[in-house]
Amino acid sequence: LITTLPAPIERFFGNFAARVPSSFSSQIHRLNAHIRTLDGVLIVDAEHLASLAGLANWFDDRLWYHAKYPCHPRHLTTLAQEFTRIALAAQGKLIKALVLDLDNTLWGGIIGDDGVEGISIGGIGHGEAFRDFQRYLKVLQERGIILCVCSKNEESNARLPFMHHDGMVLKEEDIAVFYANWEPKSANIRRIAETLNIGLDSLLFVDDSAFERNEVRTALPQVTVPEMPEDPANYVRTLELGGWLETPTPPSAEDATRTASYRAEHDRRKLQENAGNVDDYLASLDMRASFRRVTGQHLQRAAQLIQRSNQFNPRTQRVTQEQLAAWVDDAAHPCFCTSVSDRFGDYGMISVICGEVTGDTMFLHELVMSCRVLARGVEQFINNQLATYAKAHGVARIVGEYLPTAKNGLVSELFPRLGFEPIDGEVNRWQLTLDSWQPLPTFVQAE
Repeated sequence: LITTLPAPIERFFGNFAARVPSSFSSQIHRLNAHIRTLDGVLIVDAEHLASLAGLANWFDDRLWYHAKYPCHPRHLTTLAQEFTRIALAAQGKLIKALVLDLDNTLWGGIIGDDGVEGISIGGIGHGEAFRDFQRYLKVLQERGIILCVCSKNEESNARLPFMHHDGMVLKEEDIAVFYANWEPKSANIRRIAETLNIGLDSLLFVDDSAFERNEVRTALPQVTVPEMPEDPANYVRTLELGGWLETPTPPSAEDATRTASYRAEHDRRKLQENAGNVDDYLASLDMRASFRRVTGQHLQRAAQLIQRSNQFNPRTQRVTQEQLAAWVDDAAHPCFCTSVSDRFGDYGMISVICGEVTGDTMFLHELVMSCRVLARGVEQFINNQLATYAKAHGVARIVGEYLPTAKNGLVSELFPRLGFEPIDGEVNRWQLTLDSWQPLPTFVQAE
């Protein structure tokens, strides 16, 4: 974690200071620009925090001289919270999806009463505020935050603005899961979490109604529910200053297609409901996967997947992007990534494995997988590919470890399911002996 530096109050050259390379403010500007390009660090943007507070309010010269305080004591909490948010995000504790109300949240008015022509989006006044809020959400969606709808409405009415209102920035294809009915919103939010296969603590619920916010807070205390202002002009400010949408990594190519992949997942669920049995369903998906060594082009997404995976993550030790980069060309630390596609679309990279070979043993530091492909034979495919590689490179056994957390109970029996056996005298460690290993059945075909 490294901070940028707030600009100094003193400029010496007045408004011309920014154009004088030797001035203190110019040097700080160049230093901050360099800090923002550094790899392998997480940035706490103290310069931004100071600008929000105002430089004259941020600094306390007396306490700087006496105790080297970085800011006025009233802002220490703000600075500490920023450090905490980034540290938690780096541990995978981050918001992955926004659950959005519609009436008076995405647009002004009530679609069921006012119709498409009567709701307010765009123009000037509060209609412009709703449009700008949608622009903000659209950028979050492109960054990889999943957008979902949870509205008390007739679904046919709720979808009309997305299809027919020229002022809408968000379109139907931007929404991964769409619930519009008259059930309690907490019940629909549970379904959204199940559909996305993420924890309730990864959801943030945005609703203009105090009643609905309190209903969700009471029924689902794990869900983050900001207290939204009455004026839509302050919606963006509320979410931005709340600090809930922190991310430890820059966006990847997969982030831009995440919503499409979840919409495809909805189509898969429909197919599964109509299939005669599980095997028929899996065979009909025509799943194909690649298993390859991690290279420089994969680093960003691989590191992001390690940081974001909480459920299918036996160790949750979080190898950093810097460590991963150091291992890429190290034969003793083979790292692999897997990408999957099926007849409905491309999942992109869904798994990362980082091993360490010592003698004839490979220890698995990381074995993470997106829960989007859970229970489809992908883990069996990955295990087959890993075992084949290890056996061909003189490895006699693969060792995996399960370290329980509050979220990874999903993989408590992963290693036995993959054919691993417990290691005598070692708690939660399992081994796959390769001299007697046989590939596991799977419907996933290698590309």
